[in-house]
Amino acid sequence: MNKLSNRISLTLALAGVVALAACSKPAAPPAPASAPAPAATPAPAAAAPSSSTEATVPMPPAVPVRVDSVMLGNAVTADGKIATPVGVFGTKDTFYAAVGVTTTVPNAAISMRWKYQDGQTVADNAKTIAEPSTGVIDDKLTKASGWPIGNYTLEVVSDGKPISSITFSVK
Repeated sequence: MNKLSNRISLTLALAGVVALAACSKPAAPPAPASAPAPAATPAPAAAAPSSSTEATVPMPPAVPVRVDSVMLGNAVTADGKIATPVGVFGTKDTFYAAVGVTTTVPNAAISMRWKYQDGQTVADNAKTIAEPSTGVIDDKLTKASGWPIGNYTLEVVSDGKPISSITFSVK
């Protein structure tokens, strides 16, 4: 019986400790280490537009001419498209170019400037696109006596500035 009473006493003592722990108040939260940072001051509000037609954010100017693609070849199909794109031409080949462009202004002036090795201009062919549109402009160059072997560049120029270029060679 001595063992039984010891077990009962131990069980009662343990139950009392658990009950006291469950009834105690929770510990207070620790004090903050530092004061919170002040809130950011909001930027002053922009002035409201004076009429409903004014934009609050200025729009960037539209690009008058954008080059979407440039393809070169030495032959065209019956409908005028580049038959097979090439980057190396023969000395007796005709150079054909098909340039995909998007224009945002009427009467957009575009120039196809063909150059040889050191920047020497071989041809500068002007094109005008009457209405804002997306399409393909083409150009071609031939030389009965044959092209000198070397590297060439086709520059697409708008407003006097190159906006795209592609290099190719004659071998």
